[in-house]
Amino acid sequence: MKKIIPVVFLFAASCNLEALLDQIRPNASWVVHYEKYDGLEWFDKNQDKPTEQELIQADSDCQAQAISPSLEDRVKALETAVTAVAVKTDTAIELPVVKVSP
Repeated sequence: MKKIIPVVFLFAASCNLEALLDQIRPNASWVVHYEKYDGLEWFDKNQDKPTEQELIQADSDCQAQAISPSLEDRVKALETAVTAVAVKTDTAIELPVVKVSP
């Protein structure tokens, strides 16, 4: 039986342009091309198109929150990644027990 040692990097995947737009302009109507501000087409009649500076600030806030996820979040992310690897490779994976204390 193979033994796999997983390496997990936690990135702020939720800090993409679409997520930021949903956060600062909920339920707005828009389309983004090429994941760039210049590619943002704004269709909403009720909310103004956010400025590039607003999105930069929202991204900074999002990145700051993502830099230090709680230990519980890191353990859950690791468990999820390990389960995905185990299922995909049909391999038993042994990990040390991690206890999270308050």
